[in-house]
Amino acid sequence: MKLAAKYYLHNLRNLLLLVFLISFGIALALSLLFGIVLGTVSDSNGEGEYYVIVGFEFSFMILTLVSGLVSFYEAFPFFQQNGVSRKSQFMGWTVSLLALSVVEGILAIVSGWFWERFFLYRGMFDQLYQPLQASTNGALFLVQEFLWVCMICLFLGWAGFAIALLYYRLSKMGKILVSILVPGTLFILLPIADLSLLRGGYAWLLEKARMLLIGYLPGGIYPMVPVIGALVGSVVLAFLAWLMMRRTEVKA
Repeated sequence: MKLAAKYYLHNLRNLLLLVFLISFGIALALSLLFGIVLGTVSDSNGEGEYYVIVGFEFSFMILTLVSGLVSFYEAFPFFQQNGVSRKSQFMGWTVSLLALSVVEGILAIVSGWFWERFFLYRGMFDQLYQPLQASTNGALFLVQEFLWVCMICLFLGWAGFAIALLYYRLSKMGKILVSILVPGTLFILLPIADLSLLRGGYAWLLEKARMLLIGYLPGGIYPMVPVIGALVGSVVLAFLAWLMMRRTEVKA
């Protein structure tokens, strides 16, 4: 397991550093550019000069999803040729993904603290749950933000890994069918059927899912709802990934 974990962590570390530096440079360039072109923006008290930028969380989430998609394809043949068991590979990815998600959660907090010193910073969590800031303790709000980023990245990492495993095991025809039928059913067939056959049931289900995904429930706003949902989803995806991986053979 140590060999697999070191291999994954080495690759993930380099990708994370690259994405962070690129995101940092783009955010800095855009904030300065908009400040020059559009002028400065005052803070909520009308004091000081700031440039508005958004958070890095989205970059981290995309990075984690892509890492999950590519890590299996790159590592599986290599590990099999070197006698690393599937269980060790799976545990190595589990440890590496958890470490990556924790680091991304910490970087989201640190980046927010840094940018707030110079600009009017608005991270994804701040934008989604701004109504809670006034009524929530500052430390608790940061803990919730950390868990939110960490668990969503964890879920996306497992989603990418499970999708990569599924496509690796499927035949060419199976890949084509899955790629066409799944999005076609979700975004075309079900919306069409919802108008006549389902009587709005699909739209109702999507609305309920949206409420759970962001934690905006009829009784209030609960950031821990998507956190718990992402954790449960990660466990389910990890279990499915292991069921597929334990019988996967290296393709010629």
